[in-house]
Amino acid sequence: MSIPARLKPIFNKMDQMGVTASEIMIFTLEYSGGTPLPAAARLQDNTEMVLDRLCASPVTALGTRTWAISLVTSIYKTEVQNIVHRDSGFHMTAKFMTEEKLTAFDVQEFADKISSSAPTVWKLFDSSDSTNYQREWA
Repeated sequence: MSIPARLKPIFNKMDQMGVTASEIMIFTLEYSGGTPLPAAARLQDNTEMVLDRLCASPVTALGTRTWAISLVTSIYKTEVQNIVHRDSGFHMTAKFMTEEKLTAFDVQEFADKISSSAPTVWKLFDSSDSTNYQREWA
């Protein structure tokens, strides 16, 4: 792929100044300063598209996907640790179980608690819910 003519002077100037595209992209994504930068706002508004392109490009796909998996794994791990923690309220010790505790158990309340305590894990469960798929049984 060749550099488009309208971008060539920009890349030449970046090379002269020792500025990398990564530096510009990171600055642009993080920019929230006083002077309006329309280009920064456009990139910030299109972050999902940029990430999709990074995942689709043969040059950056492997690194981007490895990073994404690592990020999501870390988020899931933290959220699961939060919901299994002793103070989370999700523990029911059989030794202290009573009929009253069992009948008072509210599945919707339980689901609401998990969805608010572990929203990313909840989205994963929700996306893999078998009711969301049409299955044909032979």
